[in-house]
Amino acid sequence: MIVLRQARFQLLLTGLVALTFFFFLNTIQHINLFSYNGDFMYDYSDKNPGAYVKYVHPVPSNVSYCRFNYRLPKEFTFSTEDLRGTPEYGLDSPFVVLYNVVQGTTLDDRASVTYATQLSKNFFPFLTEIVRYWDGPVSVAAYVSDGDLDDIIRQLLEFCHCVPEMSKVSLHFVLKKDYVNRSNIYVGAETFVPSLNCDIQKLANAVIQSTIRESSFRVQNNSSIDWYPINVCRNVAREAAYTDYVMVCDVELMPSQGLVTRFIHMVEDTEQVPRSKPELVSLIDQEKAVYFHRKVCMHCQKFPGLEKWKNSDPGDTIKPLLVTKREMPYNRWEPIFIGTKKEPLYNEKLSWEGYQDKMLQMLEICLMKYNLVVLDGAFLVHWPGMKKSKSKENDSRKIFKQMNQRQYNLLLKNLTSKYLPNPQCKIK
Repeated sequence: MIVLRQARFQLLLTGLVALTFFFFLNTIQHINLFSYNGDFMYDYSDKNPGAYVKYVHPVPSNVSYCRFNYRLPKEFTFSTEDLRGTPEYGLDSPFVVLYNVVQGTTLDDRASVTYATQLSKNFFPFLTEIVRYWDGPVSVAAYVSDGDLDDIIRQLLEFCHCVPEMSKVSLHFVLKKDYVNRSNIYVGAETFVPSLNCDIQKLANAVIQSTIRESSFRVQNNSSIDWYPINVCRNVAREAAYTDYVMVCDVELMPSQGLVTRFIHMVEDTEQVPRSKPELVSLIDQEKAVYFHRKVCMHCQKFPGLEKWKNSDPGDTIKPLLVTKREMPYNRWEPIFIGTKKEPLYNEKLSWEGYQDKMLQMLEICLMKYNLVVLDGAFLVHWPGMKKSKSKENDSRKIFKQMNQRQYNLLLKNLTSKYLPNPQCKIK
């Protein structure tokens, strides 16, 4: 099967090396996102992620839909032997990984696509939306910062009793080494008592309030110790996937209808979230949808062939639209793609707070001369809406920006020394 799929693409896209193609998804940012195709009374004014659950599953199940490890859900404990190094730096990293805290149901067919994503405790409600829309397995790396463990496990337990689709989720913890070393990470059974109903937003609001208090404390103390290791988490989620194809994606990006099924088929043979391309194009024409970050960073997500993509009609399929490279004038493009686990890792020394966290990976893809295939009929929609102006830089991020820039310059020098120069891959 794999050989046949690869041969077909070599015929379709002349000169394309089987292990060096990406299927790029056109990331579109939308103004007002919420829908559900179920038969129930729904309050459409409630656009918070996970709000639909209390209408679909008002009462928790008596059993969990998740397959837990490390003695969950009654308690949570693990040994140092359970911890692994990070994908890029191994045990030399300041972070360690606890894989398969929750172990998703594996599919017989490895030729699927895994939605690989990362999150912190206050973004957990988005996970309920991903499992609702994504028709394949989901691999999630959750960053467990100091004091976050209870909030994370409480939310996880709620979801696993309220959302049947959580059965396809594999969840992994990323922890700081010093946090593990100085803490006795053990939580007893009394912590894990599910609520009497599935009002996920009630729990999420409490978590958000605790996060606001913690953020305020860190700003006041100008703390640079705790930074969000976004690329460690991306790498962990990707490496833990068991499918042939992986899409590393932010948890706020909602996929178009049947994306996995239609993609695999291609390989083998109310202001609501738009579920089809005609719906999306109609919103674009009304200026109710724009490509991601168009109004705050015009070049970051403007992909080659945008107008051609808007005007073409793939029907009820996904198909290649054009083949391109990430070269000038698209040298700042940050596409979301479906690839494999053989593509370059994300640089784990770069933080989310310091910006430019994906740029070096994309530069390496350019230097490696990847062909990029833009797909027609597939897209992602950003939740919760459209940014209309660039926000003022948070003072708390300035120190991280400086740290990232120092690391970036060192990593850039090492990276460019590995490949022949290509002026079209200019990144500055």
